[in-house]
Amino acid sequence: MTPMTFTPRRSVGVALGALMVAAGCAWVRGQEATTAPFPDEVRQAIHQTGQDVQAAIVRAGLPKGQTLSLLPLAGDQEQYVAGVLKNAVTAAGLLYVEGKDDPFWEQVLAEVAWGERKADMLDATTLTRFGRLKAARLLMYGAVREVSFDGRKGFVEIELHVSSIETKQHLWGQVFARRLYLTQDMQGVVDLDDAARHVLRQAMMQARESLARAPRLAAVRSLVMPPLSGDLDGYAATLLAGELTKIESLTLRDVGVQTLAEARQLLRDSPASADAILHGAIRDLHRETVSHDSGGDVLRYRAEVQLRLLAAATGDILWAETTISTTEQTVPRPTLRQQAAVAAKDHLAERLENEPGALLRLVIWVSGGLAAVLAGFLVLRALTRPR
Repeated sequence: MTPMTFTPRRSVGVALGALMVAAGCAWVRGQEATTAPFPDEVRQAIHQTGQDVQAAIVRAGLPKGQTLSLLPLAGDQEQYVAGVLKNAVTAAGLLYVEGKDDPFWEQVLAEVAWGERKADMLDATTLTRFGRLKAARLLMYGAVREVSFDGRKGFVEIELHVSSIETKQHLWGQVFARRLYLTQDMQGVVDLDDAARHVLRQAMMQARESLARAPRLAAVRSLVMPPLSGDLDGYAATLLAGELTKIESLTLRDVGVQTLAEARQLLRDSPASADAILHGAIRDLHRETVSHDSGGDVLRYRAEVQLRLLAAATGDILWAETTISTTEQTVPRPTLRQQAAVAAKDHLAERLENEPGALLRLVIWVSGGLAAVLAGFLVLRALTRPR
């Protein structure tokens, strides 16, 4: 997943009204959001996401020691994600304080109820109301945008933001996505090899072909695109941007937004910036061993990309598509000599890790061996020198 750098925003108007629109309609893929608990497998992915959040907060440079409270997250079943985020915030050096312990907490939440004020949630006026809180100086808020699990693989997507109650500034925002694979032969792709790049390229080509045929595309001349969730090093977004250049009627504008909420807010503040928002996620990118033969292992690579085009003025979905691309690759089995070399290397690495003195002994042994060889060479040279 691509880390996001911290950039001070114009105002809390950035990202925030739209975020709660997303929060109000957060959904769980394949079913409506319910109060049923997250499966244990999904909880594992949520904990991994918590580690990502911790690292992102540290990179963002949020002021350590500042007090922070977390607003309720739409789509957070049994407040499980909230518990993980509280631990992440604390581990990142901020001081978490329970908002519900503040005497004005319930009163402020009642005044900014999701259903009544989600169109301008956490704009500067709304944050002024939170100024009555005594303990917290920062607010974290967002939504669990997607949770899915089919028994073999899962996907979690969470959007988070932090704003200052004192300055009314939006300090940080990011979308976090985690893919989870539970079968032994199925592995998530972390380092993009040629086969993984191929399936991503094919998926983006399919998306471009579908978008070009979309009936409602005629009204769109320009669009903005936040980073794709779950995109490794921004590679998929680069591919998609390249494909969009092949649609002559469209212009992709780089406005520096990092989340869907920020894009929505930007286009509300500056409607002329673009006609639409293209956003999405890399929901699946894995390889799986499908067969074994004398020639080696056959690996199948699979990419699943989910994209939506939203009208800037209304938020209507103009186009939506999920593209799936697969390819197979045969990986030759290593020879016995190669297997022995790998085993020896792994054994040596394990010894060096588990035995602190092993490295010193190895250096002494190698040095001694080289010294003995050199001494032998000098003696042999002396004995064979003509007299």
